[in-house]
Amino acid sequence: MATFTGKEIKEKINQNNLAMQKLFSPNTFILNEEIQKLREENAALQTICPHEFESGYCKYCGVRENG
Repeated sequence: MATFTGKEIKEKINQNNLAMQKLFSPNTFILNEEIQKLREENAALQTICPHEFESGYCKYCGVRENG
């Protein structure tokens, strides 16, 4: 995965989360393949994030400190 700044990671995760919200149907219990792809991308972004923690969570990617 390419090198991203914390701000770029935050923007991309926010875009992915918005896309997932638009795809999510509360009446359907089947995981949408596109949602799964976006979740996996978020997880990959969290692994390369230059974490800066505030109140126990990274201000860029949302990962929990010591978690």
